[in-house]
Amino acid sequence: MKNTFRTTKYLFVISALTVCSTPAFSQVMVPAISQVDPATGLPATTTMMSPVPPIMMPPMSPVSKGTIDLKPQASSPIMQQDNTSVNPASGVSYPITPPPVINPINQNPVTLTNKETAGVNITKKWRTRRAMPASGSNGTVVFTYGATQPSIVCAPLTVCLLKLEAGEKLVKNGLQIGDGTRWLISPSRSGDRMVLVIKPTDAGLRTTLAIMTNKRVYAINLVSVAAQNRSMAISEFSYPEEVQKQWNEYYAQQAQAKQDNTMENGRDVSQLDFKYKIKGKTSWRPTRVYSDGVHTFIQFPASMASGDAPSLLALANDGGIFSSPTQELVNYRKEGNTYVVDKVLNKAELVLGVGSSKEKVTIKHEN
Repeated sequence: MKNTFRTTKYLFVISALTVCSTPAFSQVMVPAISQVDPATGLPATTTMMSPVPPIMMPPMSPVSKGTIDLKPQASSPIMQQDNTSVNPASGVSYPITPPPVINPINQNPVTLTNKETAGVNITKKWRTRRAMPASGSNGTVVFTYGATQPSIVCAPLTVCLLKLEAGEKLVKNGLQIGDGTRWLISPSRSGDRMVLVIKPTDAGLRTTLAIMTNKRVYAINLVSVAAQNRSMAISEFSYPEEVQKQWNEYYAQQAQAKQDNTMENGRDVSQLDFKYKIKGKTSWRPTRVYSDGVHTFIQFPASMASGDAPSLLALANDGGIFSSPTQELVNYRKEGNTYVVDKVLNKAELVLGVGSSKEKVTIKHEN
């Protein structure tokens, strides 16, 4: 009985291998389980029709017969670098047509009115002006504000810096960009100046940037290139209106200084010598004495215009403790409430009245 079972097992395995070697089929002859013929004692085999699913075996390697080639067989088209593919069955190449690029922006033309066209032409003329940037310190690219629409060129993996004017601040929602997905803009500061850090995430990009501050509005083009050595590291603006404003302030200061330094008679105070000491107490005591290097001016209070005017005497440099200096007559004239003396006085006295009613004021230049 044991030998009969072993023989039956071997016959089933051999039959299975015979089936597997068939490349494709839907029905095969499969041996049934062998039985023993009671007359002869030998195994008797009966066959029957049995459906078996097809089994695909890998082809035999042509190099070594009887072995299985386990290399994967091509079952899909092979992509080429010239936008073609090769059919693995026939070996014939055929072109590959990529799917069409769909523009999400409506391309239907819009008819503009004459007024709208005029406005577009004004903007186009401003954008295309040939106002070139200048070179600043530390390699800074300097644009003239308002001359044209500036373009800042950046590159991926690099940083572009845009410096605004000192004291300029962003207003709320004052930073707007057309392509906020592929461009990164962040604010920073350097002292009292705001600095915008600009970083593109890819090359070949173009967009616009709008900046609103407490002083002005900026409209800037942003361009990204692949070469990092073509990017602009630092950019800033020059402001012609601020320069003109500074000049206007300078002229105003000069005019105010001239007015402050100009006396009623039109003489410049900065060119005058006021180093005179006045000694004496009278109602007509001079308020100011000065010299322009040619003349001496003795200015009296306005109340003296209706009263008596004192006499002017120049004093020589002689005299001592027990003697008075020599008095000298000088030429002078009266202009309003001022005596104009035709020489530079070193020492002089003003005298009004005689005797006990005599009033005197002494004027002396201090070196």
